[in-house]
Amino acid sequence: AFAAECLAREPGCRQFQVVRLESSAHHVLFFEAYEHAAAFEAHRASEHLVRFKAAFQHLVAGEQPLRLGILEPEQA
Repeated sequence: AFAAECLAREPGCRQFQVVRLESSAHHVLFFEAYEHAAAFEAHRASEHLVRFKAAFQHLVAGEQPLRLGILEPEQA
C-alpha cells in the first residue's frame, strides 16, 4: 500500500517496488526510481514516509546506504 501511495501522490515517482530477497524471507528491498533528485528529496520529507517509518520501526533491523543513478530513457 505504501508503494502505491508513493506512486499516486508523489510527482516524479516513476517506479516503486518492494522486493522480497531470495536469500532471506525476512529481508526486503525497496526499489524506487524518481525523475530527479528533487523528487526523491520530496519523498524523503513526505508525511507518509514519516508515518511509514514510525509504523514499521520495530521491524527494521537496519538500512543499507542509498545508491543514486540516472534512469535511462526506454529504448523504442
